[in-house]
Amino acid sequence: MKILIYFCISILLISSTEVDFFDIKLEKGKNKKRIYTSEGKVLNGNVSIINFPEELSIASKEGNNISSLCDTENINMTKISKIDVEFEEGYPMQNIKCYNRKDILFYESEVVSSDTFEISKYDINGVLDQRKIYKGASVEYTSYYDNGQILREGNFKNNRKDGIWKEYYKDGKLKSVTEFKKDKIVNIVKY
Repeated sequence: MKILIYFCISILLISSTEVDFFDIKLEKGKNKKRIYTSEGKVLNGNVSIINFPEELSIASKEGNNISSLCDTENINMTKISKIDVEFEEGYPMQNIKCYNRKDILFYESEVVSSDTFEISKYDINGVLDQRKIYKGASVEYTSYYDNGQILREGNFKNNRKDGIWKEYYKDGKLKSVTEFKKDKIVNIVKY
């Protein structure tokens, strides 16, 4: 079984193409921007975009923000070294991994199924910070302490806190349970 897993990983690594940031061209469409190389080759499959300019914290190309493929909230994290993206006929799909200048993963998105999409964000050391699982208008949210324990977990519905939200101490013990209805607190119990 381990041999099969290593074989599959090596096939994925071999099938990934590296493209220099400065060799990317954008073809603007109605709602999407198709990406291709300077030689006119449409990006397809697994591609690593490398060599982001160090002087730009948010890399732009032809007036478009390429780094927007990654969620770059923290300015320290936005110094990108590489973005691994799955392309389909020049359009980026939602399977994306973004790495900082130390080659540490700081953002990852993945299509889990036809109706489920997952985003994970990591801190500057590569430790999982938060995870969101999107299912239609609902989002399951979990944030973590740097020791891996859950800090907070709950659900959003239509971008509003909804239902039971739990908060924990760093040792994993329950701190509070808050019930929300359309982003308003209905009830709160502290422990």
